[in-house]
Amino acid sequence: MRYAVLAGQAAVAAGNGEALERALRALETLKPDHRQLQLFRAFQCWITNDTVGALAHFKAAAGNAPRDPWLLCRIGRAYLRLRRWREAEDAFQKALELDADNAEIYYGLSVALPRQGRLEEGVECGLRAVSLFNDFPLAHFQLGAVLSRLGWYDRALQAFEICLAIRPDFALAHRYVSRICNHLGRVQAANEHRKRAESIIEQGLPQPAVD
Repeated sequence: MRYAVLAGQAAVAAGNGEALERALRALETLKPDHRQLQLFRAFQCWITNDTVGALAHFKAAAGNAPRDPWLLCRIGRAYLRLRRWREAEDAFQKALELDADNAEIYYGLSVALPRQGRLEEGVECGLRAVSLFNDFPLAHFQLGAVLSRLGWYDRALQAFEICLAIRPDFALAHRYVSRICNHLGRVQAANEHRKRAESIIEQGLPQPAVD
């Protein structure tokens, strides 16, 4: 049974749906009421883009651990993917009450709040996220996106530059930088970043999942 749990955890970390399915079946045979089963089912749905199914399983798992900020983050991320911004905010706020120094929680809020028109609050949460965990390209990307919406282009470029220093093959970040540089009249830099984005897409390089 322990091997099935470890195999499932490794499959989740690797995003390997087939290995996760094998581990899930083994665990269901050995102990059908094991607490990890709901999580494995949730991640199985997540990997196959069945976000509604993933959300249901994450909620079921959270029923056994209602004060687990990690699980609340998973619920929040599912709501983000479903574009249910207020419910995502609620999940992340509950997580924040339990863990005030979690970069992922602040990142989630930096996505959910601007989608509800609260741009400056989103910036504050984005800054908090990267202050807690600087090596977080999605958080820098999101911060840059919100800063650009506010018209704070120099600060947005700084955020995208940090993002690209961590993840240089992030095509969407290059596209944002290209648009900002065009807006600022920096034509050569705009063209360089546009071509870099096109090259990354043509090569089929894996891209971060943007919420």
